[in-house]
Amino acid sequence: MKEKEYYPIVAEYFNGKGYKTFIEFQPFPNLGIRVDILAIKGDEIVSIEVKRRSLREGLKQLYWRLKFSDYVYLALPKGYAERIKRKFHQYHSSFGIGLLSIDGDKIEVVYSSKKSPLLSKKLKNILLERLTYEVH
Repeated sequence: MKEKEYYPIVAEYFNGKGYKTFIEFQPFPNLGIRVDILAIKGDEIVSIEVKRRSLREGLKQLYWRLKFSDYVYLALPKGYAERIKRKFHQYHSSFGIGLLSIDGDKIEVVYSSKKSPLLSKKLKNILLERLTYEVH
């Protein structure tokens, strides 16, 4: 499957948990940042990056999401998630990055995300205000 084919599966998982999801969302259009899936519930923001194989690229992208998201996840196909699971533990411990495993249309939480240690309340509030204005 192509990376984008996983987006609806991951979005549906978060929808089922009561989040409103946005696929390929630009939280700050002037910066050119695009989040594969942005999930919002109340004032909680979750950013999810989906990758087929590139752990390094996914982590690089997630690092910036930590600044405006309460929680961040990397979503990978099950086989790849299983292979990198042990190595991934260091990113989970250091930055609270969560890991999701995608198996067909099912999502398994390998590591639950922890609250972002780099969260900027100012950036988060700017994004929440924008979402409130644009979505409603």
